Amino acid sequence: MNDYNNPYVSNISSCSKSTRSAIVSRVYLNLTGAVVAYALLVALIFASVGVEPILQLFATGAKATGLIILALCFAGPFIGNAILKAFPTRAGQYAVLGYYVVFETIITLPILALAAQFFGPSVIWTAVALSISLFLALSAVVFMTRADFSFLRAAILFGSIGSFVVVLVALLFGFSLGVWFSAAMVALACLYILYETSQIMRDAEEGLEVLYAINLFTSVVMLFFYILRLVMAMNRE
Repeated sequence: MNDYNNPYVSNISSCSKSTRSAIVSRVYLNLTGAVVAYALLVALIFASVGVEPILQLFATGAKATGLIILALCFAGPFIGNAILKAFPTRAGQYAVLGYYVVFETIITLPILALAAQFFGPSVIWTAVALSISLFLALSAVVFMTRADFSFLRAAILFGSIGSFVVVLVALLFGFSLGVWFSAAMVALACLYILYETSQIMRDAEEGLEVLYAINLFTSVVMLFFYILRLVMAMNRE
């Protein structure tokens, strides 16, 4: 993670125990704020627009819509990095966090609308509960064992590239990505969370807490997205 030559950035390994705890606490406080903001934004959109107009919007040219969303997933991090490089300050970090809250809301609106319309809110709440439980369990594994999960980096890289290619091929040739793909993506999201939590525990730098929260936030939303797909598939059968 780039410190942008910030003289106030310090590595967590060189900090006192109380300072390390404060850095980690700020990371998870920012993560909590992002998740709450995401949930409120989704609720606001559903309350003001309704579910059916959202479904109609994304159903119009579904293939093109899917390709646009995939393009956004690819371009999203580059846009976030561009904002951060233009404003390499704490305010800039919060601007990027806000950007990702809006970005993830746009990405997940179609599946949330689909779930609400055809399966009911209980399916969404089930996915929320499962996502929170799994995230807490993964976090506990890292903090209790203090293991270094940096070895997962290669698996995450290849898994991310592979999943992107699979989704692109599925959109271009019109075949459905089934339960096994969703399960694989849940596993990939878990690897992300283990890796990022390990980085926070071992190498987090003071002054970059918001950026670590952004990484975790995107992984948590990814986990929720694919758990929701699994829950919907199970309720369909």
